[in-house]
Amino acid sequence: MRSNLSLPKNKPFDVVGMGLNSVDFLVLLPEYPASNSKMRIRRFEKSGGGQVATALVALSRWGTRTKYIGKVGGDELGQYALESIRQAGVEVSSVTIEAQASNQFATILVDGTSGIARSSGIGMIV
Repeated sequence: MRSNLSLPKNKPFDVVGMGLNSVDFLVLLPEYPASNSKMRIRRFEKSGGGQVATALVALSRWGTRTKYIGKVGGDELGQYALESIRQAGVEVSSVTIEAQASNQFATILVDGTSGIARSSGIGMIV
């Protein structure tokens, strides 16, 4: 899918985004769990996330030239977040790696009956 947005061709990027990136742990459950209960997970997936990073990845997939400016943690999650943005075609040369910081992450529980997603926790913010 390509956008119909007309942008000047003489600039190195059509969109530059600065801000949030995250790693999302998506957990598909049969239903939203009751308090103090256990159930089998239907599916588990690790994915790049965060509002700005997700928007830039989507734009890049639609053929828009994008660049991300922000920070990632020096941990494995930070490496994963940065690589997922880079692999989507987003230019990342201005990303700062904070060696002593942990990257932000979220665990998102998805109710398999309704499809409603709820964030159950946010990790450290870089």
